[in-house]
Amino acid sequence: MTNTESVICFKDLDGNFILVNQKWMSMFRVQLVDILGKQHHGDYTAEIAAAGSKTDRMVQEKREVLIFEELIPHDGRMYQFYVTKFPVFDSNNKLIGTGSIAIDMALQKQGVEQLTGLRDPITGALNAEAFGEMAAYEFVRRGRYHQQLSLLMIEIDDFQKIHKLHSKAVANKVLVEFVLLLEDLLRDTDILFRIEEAKFAVLTPETGESGGLKAAKRIRELVNDKDFVPVDIVTVSIGVAEVVSDIGLDGVVQGVERALTEARDKGKNRIVVGSA
Repeated sequence: MTNTESVICFKDLDGNFILVNQKWMSMFRVQLVDILGKQHHGDYTAEIAAAGSKTDRMVQEKREVLIFEELIPHDGRMYQFYVTKFPVFDSNNKLIGTGSIAIDMALQKQGVEQLTGLRDPITGALNAEAFGEMAAYEFVRRGRYHQQLSLLMIEIDDFQKIHKLHSKAVANKVLVEFVLLLEDLLRDTDILFRIEEAKFAVLTPETGESGGLKAAKRIRELVNDKDFVPVDIVTVSIGVAEVVSDIGLDGVVQGVERALTEARDKGKNRIVVGSA
């Protein structure tokens, strides 16, 4: 979580910090050892903490990902952020805290990065930017607490044919209905992302290979059974892998991508378990 422009932090239910990234420490001029277990310190004042706790409580009450625009005073000026907050659960699906990923809106205005927040504008799912940030946290958590973690990479088969045979509007309708289908199926602890046009990733914390494969089978079955009017047939190819080594996020994604490619090459509408 060090090589990013996003300001990232995690708090327990009492608002005490349990993890922050380098960007957060640089912005508030606070060392990790000085903020862990505390609600505020240094330039991260009690006033800033109180404002943040309000939206933290909203996320905890709804137990879902929410997006806010927040103003944070710093160095005599106000910084405006897109802030994505999400609930954090333990292995027993018990809520234990909140995570926060904030992006300075000035970056977008200055053209440094073309950022539109962490949501895909068509489906409302989290996007590739969010995947990079949240996956990094889940990898750290897995290593620190020796927990299981699996990754699913899902692609809607022949999506370009849907676009050409019908229309862009119909293709977008398929995307939206597909995301709604997965959101109903997945657990509160699972995290869905749209990372490319017709490609999605699902992080499944506290889940090994067998659990990831079970989720993949259920997704494929539900997609096969659903009527995506006016499209006759919609299928998906899925790559699944449990994170069992410390090869890093890029290595894990490459392993799951290889499994997805194999699923497509073997005829699509199938699941391949890879290694990561």
